[in-house]
This record gives sequence, C-alpha cells and structure tokens, in this order.
Amino acid sequence: MRSCLGLVALIVTTASLFACGSSPVTPPDPALPGTKIPGPETTQLLAALQRNGATADIAEIMPLSSMPFVSVPAVRVLVNAASVHVFEYATVSAADAEAARVSADGSTVGATQISWVSTPHLFRGNRLIVLYVGTDDRIIQMLASLLGPQFAGR
Repeated sequence: MRSCLGLVALIVTTASLFACGSSPVTPPDPALPGTKIPGPETTQLLAALQRNGATADIAEIMPLSSMPFVSVPAVRVLVNAASVHVFEYATVSAADAEAARVSADGSTVGATQISWVSTPHLFRGNRLIVLYVGTDDRIIQMLASLLGPQFAGR
C-alpha cells in the first residue's frame, strides 16, 4: 500500500510540473563528464537575443547522437518560435576546427552530406557555432548582428 501511495505521489508531482507549463530540459550527455549545458556563452546569446526583442527559450538539450556530424551536443533554442541550434565548444580553437569541416553552402560537414529541410545558415562567435535552418530574415539578421556574418550556408 505504501509503495502504491509513493507511486501515485510521483505521478501527481510529475503531472503537476507539466500542467504548470514547465517543460523538462534533457540532462547533459553523460559521455561528457563535467560539461555544463547550457554553457555560459549559450546563456549570454539567449540574453542578447531577448535584449534585441526576440523571444528566446531553451527547448531541449539534444543528445550527441541527434547530430552525429558535430562533436558537442546541441542546445535547441526557440527564437520567435523557430528552432535555432547552438553548439558550445570548450575552446575557440575547437569551434574553429569544427567550423572548418563545414562546406561553404552548409550541405556537408566532414564526410556527412546533409539534406536540410530549408535553407541552412551557420554563424560563429567565440566558442559558439549557431545553426538556423529557415528563411526568417529577422532571425538571420539578429544572429548576424550578434555573431557576425554567416560563415556557411545559403
């Protein structure tokens, strides 16, 4: 009887979290011990987007396996309801090395050919690579103003 009550309490607590509108953020990949996700530069980017009038909220921390062509997990951010993927590297040189693997049009990363559902736009800033796949000029301009012109994509 006690274990049933405990299970019911757990279910009610979990249901109330979802009912209050908070969505759980997937924890960091355990294969990356000590990794703080989202990292400080990702957090700063979200704050800058918000200061520029955008809504910017973390939707999820994606597992490494979801985008196996990069070496760090993606933080999927909803910017004005559009998905933007933020990759934060341990060092600027690691981000530079990853960016160097991306073809100019963004269709290939290393040996992986990618068929995007829309137009890819890749930006670099310090330890970040930011990927936006879409056509919203406001998002593209905002990312370019914060990170500089896109280094790959169309």
